[in-house]
Parts: sequence; structure tokens; C-alpha cells
Amino acid sequence: MRSSLLTIEQKILAGERITDEDALVLYKSPNLAKIGALANSFNYKKHGGSVFYNINRHINPTNICVMDCKFCAFARKPGDEGAYAYTNEQIIEKASAAVDQGATEVHMVGGLHPRWSLNHYLKMLELIKSKFPDLHIKGFTAVEIDWLAKKSRKPIQDVLLSLNKAGLDSLPGGGAEIFHPDIREKITAKLSTEEWLEVHKTAHNMGLESNATMLYGHVEGYEHRIYHMRQLRQLQDETHGFNAFIPLAFQPHNNQMGIDHYTSGFDDLKNLAVARLYLDNFDHIKSYWVMMGQDIAQLGLYFGANDLDGTVAQEKISRMAGGRSGMSMTQGSLKKLVHKSGFQSVERDTLYKPLRKNQEFKINPLSFHYPFKIDPVDLASMPLPSLDHMMQLATNKNFFYTGSLARQIQTHQHAHTISYAPCLKISYNTIPKHPDSFRSFIDVILKESYAQHSHFPMTAEVDLAHIEQEQNKQDLLKNLLAFIKIFKNDRPEISFILSGTKGIWYLAQ
Repeated sequence: MRSSLLTIEQKILAGERITDEDALVLYKSPNLAKIGALANSFNYKKHGGSVFYNINRHINPTNICVMDCKFCAFARKPGDEGAYAYTNEQIIEKASAAVDQGATEVHMVGGLHPRWSLNHYLKMLELIKSKFPDLHIKGFTAVEIDWLAKKSRKPIQDVLLSLNKAGLDSLPGGGAEIFHPDIREKITAKLSTEEWLEVHKTAHNMGLESNATMLYGHVEGYEHRIYHMRQLRQLQDETHGFNAFIPLAFQPHNNQMGIDHYTSGFDDLKNLAVARLYLDNFDHIKSYWVMMGQDIAQLGLYFGANDLDGTVAQEKISRMAGGRSGMSMTQGSLKKLVHKSGFQSVERDTLYKPLRKNQEFKINPLSFHYPFKIDPVDLASMPLPSLDHMMQLATNKNFFYTGSLARQIQTHQHAHTISYAPCLKISYNTIPKHPDSFRSFIDVILKESYAQHSHFPMTAEVDLAHIEQEQNKQDLLKNLLAFIKIFKNDRPEISFILSGTKGIWYLAQ
């Protein structure tokens, strides 16, 4: 029987494992609300509405790297501008700052420094552990482990044993990127899929737990994401050593990929939901705020994720690729993101042992009920909503119920049309100071807009936010009025808007 959203829904509700074909149907379906609601319900059965976070700090010991991966904006060659390599004293200083801020974990990953030996890493770990024995060190991707094994001419297991003895407590999930060979060869020069999996399998068999990542939103397709997750699911069936799966949204800047856009919120949320439903043997799915942004990461809690990662101070790798979310978040901000979404925050250690739970916060199980029923809305007979009715909707914790109701009303009124108005933004300070130059200026900006959007704007907006910097108020007003008159005479079909409250107030004065 061919997969459909209905058959997949029946499988999931019956507790059956979905197939690769099912996952592809989910990825291709536009019904984000249903897929999200399924993932949300699945997640609730595992975790009961708890969302985990930890207090951690990233330490990237060096960005000097022998690799030349096309997607990477972090790596530098020796002597390049911006290249760095921390001394052990600097690393201890950063670890000390982390401990002072309440961190229970340091996350250590970096470049493959050509002059750093295995002994250098062992000394680094021993120094940290000698000063902070209770600090969990989650360190070194499979790529770094493989590099150290090759440099030292030792088996992977011997390298891991040495690192573990020196103080390494668990492995992060980096370096996975995309496992499918057709895509992997295009974006990275790192170790093969089989080698990455072997490093983690070896670690798991030794009792070292790890995470797993997937870099998405670049040149891969849905089938490549599913191939990637299949390898992880198979290894997890065998070893049960993965703690969490972390989808990493591609950051487009300062690399060789030639991609000029971020991932979309729609794709981010669907990717989380499909991962939650497909990776049924993974306990935890992270909505990684560092790469998704705080708003999408928060929404991700309703699409199958049960972890926001941590406070993350000083994360550099995604930041150098154009990361949108900053390099750290306070514990209070993390908890607020969780509570505003209707979930209970739980501070954890690296291996998901709960440390502190918000005892005052009560979960409403109805928030996660699936399926939920939405009665058809008859707008013709629907009375104006009362204050009590609006309060019920405002306090209803079922995100998908309220969203589906709003969507039904919107669809009834507007079918499936979403409108927008192409707009040309003009900063006042870019307008020429003499009317003789207005027409050529207008011609240039309209041509630029057409080249970018393949159509002319329907609206032109002049931003007056900074006109208070101008000296001559009379000339300023006279110039603006002349510009408006010429623009409207030449292009009467384009609506004209002034924005910038401070600037308009300045003109009024």
C-alpha cells in the first residue's frame, strides 16, 4: 500500500515505525499543522511536556584547519587574518569563566591544527579536569578524533581511551553534515560517512555517549536527509548510544557554497517534525536556537523538539557563517522561551540527568491532545465573539487547535490566496539634494527593484527616521515636497508612503 498522510497518521498513532517512503511523503506534504501535531503528540508521550536546557559554554580552541570544506566559514590557514590558536592558559581561563557562571558543561570543537598532536589534546583535558573535576567535557567531533588517530598512527579506540582517561566525558555530533555520498563530496573534504559512524559506534561500545547532527538547507534534497537519518537510526538500534539529534540549519555567509539565503521557518519546523517521527529510537530532538533563531526554535517545541540546547556562551562556528541569534543566551531567557510556549523547563546535565525542574509550572495535557476536532465554522451565522470567548481562545494551550481555527476562518474568507505588496524602500538620506537629479535617481532605483524582483513596486516608502540630522529645515521640507510631486507625476500608479515617526514629528515642529 502506498504511503499517504492518512496511512502514516494511522501508523504513528498505532506505535508503528515509519519507513523512508513515509518520511518522504511527510517532507513533501504542505500540511505542516497536521505533521507538527503528530510530532507534538509523539513527543509528549516521551517527555510529558518537559523541555530541557543546560548551562554550558562553547570553547573553540583553534580555527586553524588543514581541511577546506566549502560550507565552512570558521576555518583559517596558518597566517591568515583572523587565524587563532588558544594557549592552554586561555582555555583554562574560559573554562573558569564558564564555571563561575554556573556551567555544568564545556563544548569543545575546533579546526584540525597541523601542529597539534594527541598529547596536546590530552594535556588540555588534564588541565581542565585537574581544576574543575565536576565539569563535563563534551569534546571533539568524529572528524577531530579521526584526525588525531591518523596523526598518532593509533586505532580510533586507543585514541578515545586516551582522551577519556584524560578527561573527555562525551562526544558532540558535529562533522556529520550530510551522509549521502553525492552531497557529501560536494560540500566537505571530511572523513567518509562510514568513518564518522565508526567513530561513534566505537565510542558507544566503550560507554561514551554522543550526539548526532545533520546540516540541512543547502544543496541536499529530502531523500538525502532521509538517507542521513536512516544511518543514524540503524546505528542507534545497534548501540543506543546517541543522546540527541540536532538538525543544523545552514548559515549562508562567508563560505564557498554560493547560497545567499537562510533556511525558511516552514522548512525548519517540518524538518524537526519529520526527524521526531522518523527517529523514534532517539530520546531527544534539539531545536537549536543558535542556528534557527530564538523564535523558530521556540515554535520548534510544538514540532517535536524537547530541548533548546543551552546558554552556549561564545559559540563561534555558526556566528562566523552569519548566524542570526548571537553567541549566548541567559538562563532566564531560555526558561522564558519554554514557559511562554506552555512547557515545563528542566535544567539538565549533558547526559540528560535532570538537575532542576520548575516545580510551579503545571502542564496542561490538552495542549498535546491528538487528534483534536475543529467544527466547521459558519461565518454567516457566527456571532461576534464575546470577551469570554476571546479569553478562552487566548488561554487555550493547544497551539494547533487555535491555529487551525484561525486558518479555517482565513481560508473561508480568502480561499488560499496570500497577498503582499511589493514595496520600494528609500532612505531619505539617499535622495539627491537638488530636484534636477530626482528623475535620474528614481529611474535608477526602479530599475534596481525590477532587476531584483522581476516586477515594479506597487508602493514606494520613504523612511524619514534620520532627517533630524539635516541642518536646514526649510530646505528639507521643500526638497521632500518636490520629490513627492515629481515621483507622483511620473509614476502615479505607485502608492507613496512616508515612514519614520521621529522624522515626521521633526517636520511638524
